Amino acid sequence: MSVEIELFGGPAHGMRVVIEGDPMNPPHTYELLHPPTWRELEHADPNAPVQPRRLLYRREVNSLDEGPGWVYRYEETP
Repeated sequence: MSVEIELFGGPAHGMRVVIEGDPMNPPHTYELLHPPTWRELEHADPNAPVQPRRLLYRREVNSLDEGPGWVYRYEETP
């Protein structure tokens, strides 16, 4: 089974994704690999490989009447 979720906050704000899981109880967290921004690349070592950032989102019930039943809020990670 799969369920549609929407991501709020952070670099992937507004992105909707379909993930594997029970529609009534999807995973509590969603992790996304995101490419670095142009500013991060500007200050990076040109000889080092580009490392994607890991973005962590935590599940919440969507309180709005429209859109998917679950939203995931961005959680800052060190």
